[in-house]
Amino acid sequence: MNDLLKTTEDLEITADLLMVATTLSEWKKRKPTDEIIELTQAFSRIVFYVSHLQFERNSYDIAISNVKKVKNEEIMKWRERAEVAEKALSSNPLNL
Repeated sequence: MNDLLKTTEDLEITADLLMVATTLSEWKKRKPTDEIIELTQAFSRIVFYVSHLQFERNSYDIAISNVKKVKNEEIMKWRERAEVAEKALSSNPLNL
């Protein structure tokens, strides 16, 4: 569910960014004042920053997922070893 929420938030933000970018682009075409040009440049920087944050978050999530996978695999190996040892001890408790 958490992944679905993140994806939904990403899509909503992307839609909002596109809406604002389209509006600024139309304003810039109609009347390219210094203020609109500055707004467009500032908004471009915001878009790049948000994209960078999304990329970092996704990279972090992937890294954490990979670490968890490796650790879980290690735990399963140790669990299997413990089960083998328990079976060996139960069949020969004095280890004779």
